Amino acid sequence: MDANPRDASAWEKLARTLIELKDFDRCEATLNEFERTVQPRPAVIDDIRGDIALERKDEKGAEQFWNAYLRSKPSRVTGAATCDKIAGLYVDQFRWRDVLAFRTRALAAQETAERHVMRATALWRLRDWKNASTEMHKASALSASDATVEEWLPQFERLEKFL
Repeated sequence: MDANPRDASAWEKLARTLIELKDFDRCEATLNEFERTVQPRPAVIDDIRGDIALERKDEKGAEQFWNAYLRSKPSRVTGAATCDKIAGLYVDQFRWRDVLAFRTRALAAQETAERHVMRATALWRLRDWKNASTEMHKASALSASDATVEEWLPQFERLEKFL
């Protein structure tokens, strides 16, 4: 059975596999062919190009591609994941207000204990201790056994002793 050349999910899977293999040149070529073959142009191409840009240490390019992807209004789950990627990029740049904005956006799109923790750590960096602590409690209430909650909760409990 031959694969359908217009199957966007097959193209996406191939591109993401090439990224995992760190074969960025072939992934770029695959995305170019994906773009020519599948119409209308799938927005996920921008998300994948952002991943490649980040792997190549092109933070500005990654940010531009990921924001373009978000402008296409992806599903809540994939949009939240892309917001997480942008927030992670901003963490590396110490852009804490931007980190908070994208952590908040990801959390609004899909609530998880880990996203509450990540938002709490952004609030912590901004020295918004009360809201950081509140956010951490939400994470713990949602899933006390989550690995990220277990990692960060003791630090927040120590912080609360001083508040």
